[in-house]
Amino acid sequence: MTTVTEALETFSKLAEEAFAGLIAKGFRRIEQDIALPEIWCGFRNSTTQVTTHFELGSGVWTTVSRLIETGGLHIAGEGYDIAYLCYVRSGDRMVRASHPSFNEEALRVALELEAKATLSCAGDCLAGDFALFAQIAPLASQNYIRREEEMFARRKQ
Repeated sequence: MTTVTEALETFSKLAEEAFAGLIAKGFRRIEQDIALPEIWCGFRNSTTQVTTHFELGSGVWTTVSRLIETGGLHIAGEGYDIAYLCYVRSGDRMVRASHPSFNEEALRVALELEAKATLSCAGDCLAGDFALFAQIAPLASQNYIRREEEMFARRKQ
């Protein structure tokens, strides 16, 4: 059985290995944390934050965010799942597997796929050009509304 500390250490190590291409581009790992059932690891350069997440029973996903300055701090501002960036770029939808348990090899594969998608679909964002976000915002909003409508419709039944 994996302890919480072991899960965080393992996920962080796997994320750092998978996202080595970000580190080669000047990103540094800035955080790793766990709030069960979610674990995340963040990378940042001077303009952009990339955070990869794993939620037990769900899967792995990655967000790319614009850094904003507030009160002398640089924090993640507007950001989107890498799946949106890939969809806008190519029209392809990312297929992600759910993970009912903490399986190191399955996480390694999922993180490698997320890292590959990030490097291939978010190059401009990684360099501080977030023009693509204007195309993503309405898609994300529509998806949010659709999900909320589905969720509330189920509650009424």
